[in-house]
Amino acid sequence: MAVRGLLGPFAVSAAHLCSINIVLRARSFAERLWRQCMPGFIGGDTESWEMPAENSCVIFQQSHTRFREVRNAPNLRLMTIAPFRREIKALVFDQYGTIVDMQGGLVVAVTPWLAEKTWDGKPNSFVTWWRRTHFENSMIDALCARRHTPYREIGHRAVSHVMDRAGIAYTDADVRWLVSEIERLKPFPDVVEALEVLRDAGFGLHILSNGDRDMLEAARPHIGFDFDSRISVQEAGFFKPAWQTYAMAEELIGLDRSQLLFVANHAFDCIGAKSWGMRTVFIDRRRRPFGQTPHQPDLIVKDFAELAATLAG
Repeated sequence: MAVRGLLGPFAVSAAHLCSINIVLRARSFAERLWRQCMPGFIGGDTESWEMPAENSCVIFQQSHTRFREVRNAPNLRLMTIAPFRREIKALVFDQYGTIVDMQGGLVVAVTPWLAEKTWDGKPNSFVTWWRRTHFENSMIDALCARRHTPYREIGHRAVSHVMDRAGIAYTDADVRWLVSEIERLKPFPDVVEALEVLRDAGFGLHILSNGDRDMLEAARPHIGFDFDSRISVQEAGFFKPAWQTYAMAEELIGLDRSQLLFVANHAFDCIGAKSWGMRTVFIDRRRRPFGQTPHQPDLIVKDFAELAATLAG
């Protein structure tokens, strides 16, 4: 787990971390860090603040990939998990690709259909092209800032375009069926159990999705977990990562943005939520770097099991 935060003026430079190869495990160091950081974060006298006995310092991942992310962080700041847990009241999840396995589920759905079409390409590539075209079209729709186009309609356009380029013959019924498979996607294996743990720990649990209202409703039985709310970006009239979508979620949930932790498997979604002022978690299932951006996630975890262990453990 990689942890980043906003604890005032104290920062350890990435170059210094690499040169002396520090692993921050010593409680004495963590206590000094606590005393120096907290005035800048909350103001006032920190003598009354106690350093938590557990999780009292930041422990960086020792793997090469994670350490490279730490080394390349432009302005690394440190925080402890304990105050983070206290301040967060609810988690807000992306649905497609974070809660449900969109890539894997759609590949399973389209593989026999593509075989019937005698297309000799790879089903995984077909789904990747479809999803990328959909994402591009949804961003164009949001940037044009005219009438919000429903997710389903953009899906129809995107998959039709991909089939046109691939030379696959299709009907309107084929297009509708392909996009409807999104509503039947199953969650990743670790998701539901982790959500139960987070709910038992007292967190509110919400969905904020680019999907249409009726698509989110249709997905409920296939996910198998009853969220406190399912918010479609239709309420805001823009696709994520437009700031209006996160602002609408904040309003509908009824908590200040600083009390909301946004969780996504996509960097763009974490960036959008963080730029609006929410805390963010990047679910790094694919083991990929987050990228260079001033809107770094507060937590990076490998999966939902680690997310639950970190927040509710």
